[in-house]
Amino acid sequence: MKVCQILTPRKTFLIGFAIAVKSVFAMAEDLFNSNFNYKYLLTYKCSHDHLEILFSRIRQRLGNNNNPNVVELKTSLKKMLLKNTISSSYAANCMAFDNTSESIFEICWLG
Repeated sequence: MKVCQILTPRKTFLIGFAIAVKSVFAMAEDLFNSNFNYKYLLTYKCSHDHLEILFSRIRQRLGNNNNPNVVELKTSLKKMLLKNTISSSYAANCMAFDNTSESIFEICWLG
């Protein structure tokens, strides 16, 4: 592994970018060498926007409450699981990458 020294005072971006690239390569190596025989890795699914959509939906359910307590958060997550969908609101500062209506949660009824 080659190590280079960054001499600029604004090295935070370069170090963060290098760590992100290294982690994507490590993730791809783990997936490609697994028993599932993956052929490619969709890195846009690892985007920060999916978390923004989730938190936007939680805030939307709580009436734009930015500081929910534990009970409010638990209730909001239960309602979202029952509805089984998370989508961004029209006023969110992020965009959905695809048009699929698949949920990130999978509900399986046992019994």
